[in-house]
Amino acid sequence: MLHLLLVEDNDADARLAREAFALALPEHTLDRVVDGEAALERLRSLTPDQRPHAIILDLNLPRMDGRELLARLREARSADESEPDFSMIPVVVLTTSDNDLGRLRHLRPATDRYIVKPLDFSAFQSAIHALDGYWRSLAGPTA
Repeated sequence: MLHLLLVEDNDADARLAREAFALALPEHTLDRVVDGEAALERLRSLTPDQRPHAIILDLNLPRMDGRELLARLREARSADESEPDFSMIPVVVLTTSDNDLGRLRHLRPATDRYIVKPLDFSAFQSAIHALDGYWRSLAGPTA
């Protein structure tokens, strides 16, 4: 089963994401938080085996936006060993703007895919299937 963390403050977009996942990947869990700070808090509260297999990340968020969260997720582990390493969790970025896509180009190594909102179900389902395939390749035949 694929475990996902959705970081999205917009209720309508969160509903669409839930629907897309339900159609494309019936066996999944989707946990939602509404901003980057809440996402970091959630990730820090989980043991390594409880962490999501992927993060679906909106860029425009309150408190801590998606760009800052993405940078923090991809930072090399600091000298402080108490800070968990989240750099290997795949991230799919949700964006509403072509301007965001330009800014994302320099972050490309930090993102695994991006989807332009409003959600294009076929593009979203393609990203979902890619994440599922990636997870299954890491987890092996018992996944």
